[in-house]
Amino acid sequence: MRIETERLIITEFTADMAQDVHENSLDEDNRKFVPDEVFETAEDAREALEFLISQYGRFTGPQAYAVLTKAGAENIGYVQMVPLDGGAWEIGYHIAKKHTGSGYATEAVRAFLPRMAKEIGTDEVLGICLSVNAASRRVLLKCGFVPGFEGTGDYQGRKREVFRSVWKMPGTGKGRMNTETIRIRPVTPGDYDRIYALWDSTEQSRRAMKPVDDSREGIERYLKRNPATCFLAYADDGSGKEGKTAGVILTGHDGRRGMIHHLCVHPDYRRRGIARMLVGKAEEALREEGITKVFGLVFKDNDAANAFWEEQGYSLRTNLNYRNKSLNENVPKGE
Repeated sequence: MRIETERLIITEFTADMAQDVHENSLDEDNRKFVPDEVFETAEDAREALEFLISQYGRFTGPQAYAVLTKAGAENIGYVQMVPLDGGAWEIGYHIAKKHTGSGYATEAVRAFLPRMAKEIGTDEVLGICLSVNAASRRVLLKCGFVPGFEGTGDYQGRKREVFRSVWKMPGTGKGRMNTETIRIRPVTPGDYDRIYALWDSTEQSRRAMKPVDDSREGIERYLKRNPATCFLAYADDGSGKEGKTAGVILTGHDGRRGMIHHLCVHPDYRRRGIARMLVGKAEEALREEGITKVFGLVFKDNDAANAFWEEQGYSLRTNLNYRNKSLNENVPKGE
């Protein structure tokens, strides 16, 4: 693949670019923000290039391309798409320090995104960086990525403050672009009215609601037992006040197994990765409490939900029968 812009050429890596890749990777920003992409020697870079070159056209591994200047054909960095768990893809890019400040990263990403997304067959790409990486955030926003989440999350195997955003192929999104940032915090009993309204806004959540267990008293009781494993996502428009409720997840455990209840994302905030982020926060909280396994119940006819949980690594158990018994006359048998 070869892409030309006004000032750049985006093209496949070749083995003879190892020295350039080595030198471009050594700047202080790369060491600070993406240390696993620093190549201390040209030989290290050559080994990485051998792997990257082997991935072209396979779409099961990273699709990385060199960024060259048209004037002088100087190798100044790279742009790439990296597959994540669950079928998602993430954009990646780096321009060597001596070439930053000229808009090269934005120019490369803008040209690369729609072309590579079409090659891969995806209409959605994630953009993830450390919250303190202001330059990378600016590039994402200039290239049409919509803020999705900012807070503590996994970043290269560590808990860091991260900024997550999403780009959609032009023509595939619905509604206007939303510039709000989604933030996530623990659920409190005072949130009952807003989360009940959220559940009531979607048909599938209404199906799952129970008059006793999901009453104000029932949720307060649940949160008292599980104060650190339930999370609410809300929109932050920068005003300092919490905006619209975007999503919620209730998660609890009995000391041995975790169980997820009532994962719900408001229709206006779907396809922004919020459900994945809520599940990730819940799983992280369960791990911190020593829980090694978690399960959830999904209606058999809810195809979208079943596909989502499959993508998150939740396998379907076919060797068990789920049985329950009502201990309250107001909770009908079988519900």
